[in-house]
Amino acid sequence: MTFNINQSVFSKDGEYLEKKAIQYREQLMQLFEQSPEAQALRDEGIEPGWADMMIDFGISYPGVTALSS
Repeated sequence: MTFNINQSVFSKDGEYLEKKAIQYREQLMQLFEQSPEAQALRDEGIEPGWADMMIDFGISYPGVTALSS
């Protein structure tokens, strides 16, 4: 899967683009769940679902994505 972590989920005017944000979260979570880091968490009995909540919080409240500064 090709994923551009720098893609924007906001319009040029700063408007939240819900469909784009949902796709961003789903793609990022899919990649995370396949990662060695997520597997290490599962090995410790920790489910990585909390990561989706953090991505959603970042987009919905402060208005940032994974690489926003």
